[in-house]
Amino acid sequence: YPNPSTFTYERRLFVPFEYALQPPPSYKAEQIAVNKPFGDKLKQYDGPQCFVIPGNHDWFDGLQTFMRYICHRSWLGGWLMPQRKSYFALQLPKRWWVFGLDLALHGDIDVYQFKFFTELIMEK
Repeated sequence: YPNPSTFTYERRLFVPFEYALQPPPSYKAEQIAVNKPFGDKLKQYDGPQCFVIPGNHDWFDGLQTFMRYICHRSWLGGWLMPQRKSYFALQLPKRWWVFGLDLALHGDIDVYQFKFFTELIMEK
C-alpha cells in the first residue's frame, strides 16, 4: 500500500514516468516550481500535461509530501504539471469539464474548494 514518503513518490511514481518520457533538460527535481504556466501560457503549451488527485494515503502526513512532489514541482517525467493545489478543474472540448476534487479523509470538500468550484460554475 503506498504511503506518502520520499521513497514511494520518487521510486514508485516519478521514476516510471521518467522511463516512459524524460523531463526537459532544464528540469531540476530539487528545485521548487515557482512560476508554473497558467492562462494563455498554458493554452500555448502543446505537450502532455498531468493532473493528480490525492488519495487517502496522501493525507497520512497532512498532504505535505503530495504538495512537495506534485504541487511544488513542474514535471512528472515529460508531463507538465501545472497544478498548484490538491484540486483542479479542466475545461474539455464541447463544454465538458473535469473536476478533480480533494475529499481528504473526511469524504467532503473544504470551504476553499467549494468557493473555487462555485465561482467557476457561476463564471462559466
